[in-house]
Amino acid sequence: MMNLNKIIFNSLLALKYKESCVLHVSTTSMWPLIDANDQIVVERINVEKIKKYDVIVFYSYKLQKLVVHRVVKSQELNNKIVFTTKGDNNPKNDEDSVTKKSFLGRVIFIKNKKIDLERYNYFWLSIHFDNPIFIKLKQKLFHFFYNSRV
Repeated sequence: MMNLNKIIFNSLLALKYKESCVLHVSTTSMWPLIDANDQIVVERINVEKIKKYDVIVFYSYKLQKLVVHRVVKSQELNNKIVFTTKGDNNPKNDEDSVTKKSFLGRVIFIKNKKIDLERYNYFWLSIHFDNPIFIKLKQKLFHFFYNSRV
């Protein structure tokens, strides 16, 4: 099995010299959008271009691993951009904030499902993200959207 530091290094190296790289997701924290074993395409992008509701990849110093979660809040503190993130399937926001130092890139495509996140985020934003009443509706919307593309 590949060493985690080597995976992180290879991902950073790929994004330094290329516009994008493919990563394998190992958890269900972003379900129903991203499942365990899905492959995602991550694009290199300036951290200043990240918007609320974008799905990003970052290194969690607390967890000592790469994390794929959605930006739920973006703010500027001491002239630095700081993101609050959350897994779609998680009950609360992540404890650690994401900074330019830990930011890797933005997820633009889910290979297994052939979902372009630019289009998917339009549907996601049409329903308020944090309202628990709409969780089932969001899941049904996702499955409808996904099944109509397959």
